[in-house]
Amino acid sequence: MKNNKPLYTAWILLTLLLLFSWYKISRLTGGHFCYSLDDAFIHMAVAKNFALHGVWGITSDAYGSASSSPLFTVMLAAVYRTGINGYMVGFWINVAAAYLLLYSTHRILAKYGMPEFGRTLVLVALIILLPFTVMILTGMEHLLHLWFSLLFVQAVVEMITAERVTLRQMLIAGAYGALMTGARFESLFLLGAAGLLLLFYRKIGTALVVGMIAVLPVVIFAVVSVAYGGYILPNSVLLKSSGGSASTGSVLQALQDIIVYRLMYGNSTVLGLFNADHSKAYASSISGTSLIRILIILPLLVVVVKVKGAGNTTRQAVNFGILVSIGCALHLALAAVGWMFRYEAYLVGLALVSMSLLLWCVWPQATAIYQGINLPQKAVLLLLLFFAGSPLLARALSGYRVQYRACRNIYEQQVQMGRFLQQYYPETSVAANDIGAVSFLSDSRIIDVWGLGNNEVAKSKLTGHYSDAYLVGFLKKERVKIAVIYKNWYSPELYGKWAAVGDWTIQDNVVCADKIVHFFALDSADAPGLRRNLEAFKAQMPASVRAVVY
Repeated sequence: MKNNKPLYTAWILLTLLLLFSWYKISRLTGGHFCYSLDDAFIHMAVAKNFALHGVWGITSDAYGSASSSPLFTVMLAAVYRTGINGYMVGFWINVAAAYLLLYSTHRILAKYGMPEFGRTLVLVALIILLPFTVMILTGMEHLLHLWFSLLFVQAVVEMITAERVTLRQMLIAGAYGALMTGARFESLFLLGAAGLLLLFYRKIGTALVVGMIAVLPVVIFAVVSVAYGGYILPNSVLLKSSGGSASTGSVLQALQDIIVYRLMYGNSTVLGLFNADHSKAYASSISGTSLIRILIILPLLVVVVKVKGAGNTTRQAVNFGILVSIGCALHLALAAVGWMFRYEAYLVGLALVSMSLLLWCVWPQATAIYQGINLPQKAVLLLLLFFAGSPLLARALSGYRVQYRACRNIYEQQVQMGRFLQQYYPETSVAANDIGAVSFLSDSRIIDVWGLGNNEVAKSKLTGHYSDAYLVGFLKKERVKIAVIYKNWYSPELYGKWAAVGDWTIQDNVVCADKIVHFFALDSADAPGLRRNLEAFKAQMPASVRAVVY
C-alpha cells in the first residue's frame, strides 16, 4: 500500500481519544478504571470459571449460558489461563480490535481506489460516529464483531464477482463467518443475507461451504448447551431479545410489532425519543431511528449506482450495500437495539463503510450535479442530507454524553457490590439480579434471580412459570442467605418476609437498571451481621454514594 497516512491519522486520533477517556474516567472514579456496562463482568466471570474450573457459568459449580459471545469469552479465558490479571483484559482486546478494524477498513477503501483524503474522512467518521470509545469502554465484543463482519462481507462480495471461486476463498470466507457468528449470534442475519446473494448469483456450492463453516460456532454451542441443560442460544440472547411472538401474544401482534414499530419507526419506544430518559444508556429509540435512516440511504445509493458495464469494484460495492441492507432489515425486525448503542454497532459500522464505497462509485456524477444546481437547490440538498444523517450523529453524541458517567455508575454500584460480597460473604449463596461484577469480583455463590446466569430461572421465564412466588421457593431451595437486588423489580410477595437491612443510592444514573440497590437478609437471624458489615463497609465506599443502614 503506497500511502498509509490516513491509517496513521486514524490511529493517532483513536489513541488521543482513549487517553482522554482514561483521564475522564479516572477523574470520576478516584483513579480507578471501570467499564461502562456490568455485562462486561459477566463475560469475565464466565471466562474465569471456564479457565480455572472448566465450568461455563457465573459460578464454579453450575453451567449457565450468561455470555452472549462465546468467542470473546473463550479469548478472555485463554488469557486468564496464563495467569494474567483479568480485570483489564477485555479493554486491551477491544483496543487491539479497534486498531485492526481501522487497518482492515483502510485496506478495503484503498482496494476500491478511494484517494487519501476520502480514506481519512471515512476512517475519522467511523471512529466518531460508531463511536469507537463508547464501544471500547463497554469492555465487550462489539468492535471484534464488527471487524470480523467487515472481513466476511468483503470476502463474500469478492466471491460473487469472481469468475471462479477457489476453495481457498471459500475457506477464508467461512472462517471469517465462523469468527463473526462466534462473536455474536446476530451475525446469522448477515450470514443469511450472504447466502441469499450467493444463491441469487448461482454460486450454490460456495453458499453451502461458507454457510456450513460459518454456522459451526452456533451448532457447537447449541450441542454443548443442551447437553448441560441449557438452550440452543445463550440465556442472554433469549431473555434480552425484544423480538418474537412470545412477548406479543399473537401472530398478528408480532407482525404489527415488526412491520409498524420496527421497520417503519425503528422501535416501539420512538415516541419517547425526546423525553428525559433518552439520555439513558439503555434508550433504544435513537438506535432504531438510526437503522431506519440506514435502510433509506443505503438502498437508495445501491439503486443509483450503474452496474451494467461496470468493473468488479463497483459491482462489489453494490453487493456490499445489498448484503448490509438485508442484514440491517433482519436485525431491526427480529433483534434488539440500543443499550449503550452497542447491539446495532456492527450494522452502523458496516453501513458507514458501504455508503462511502457507493458514494465513491458515483462521485463524479454527484459532484457534477452539485455544481450544476443553484444556491436554493443546494440549501435544500443540505437540508435533505441533514435529515438523512442526523440520527447517526445524535446516536453518537448520546453515546459520548453518557459513556463516562456510565463508567462511574458501574464503579459506584456494581463494583462496590462485588467488593462488599468478597470481603464479607465469600462462599455464601447470594441472590442478585445484576450479576456481572458481583460474580467476577467475589467468590460468593451468586444466584441470578433474573435468569441470565441460571438455567432454571431462565426456563421458568421462557415457559411462563416465573413469578415472585416462584422465586421464594427457588431461593429457599438454593439456601440463599442474603439478597442484593433492585427492590422496584419485585413485589412484597418476594421480599415481604425478608429483613430489609440497608440500601445504596448512586447519583446521576444513566446505565444501572435502578439507582438504588437494596440489601436483605432472608433469615432475620442473619440481619445483625449484615447490618454490621454494611456499616463497616461505608468507610471504603465512594463519597458520592448514599449508603443507608436501617
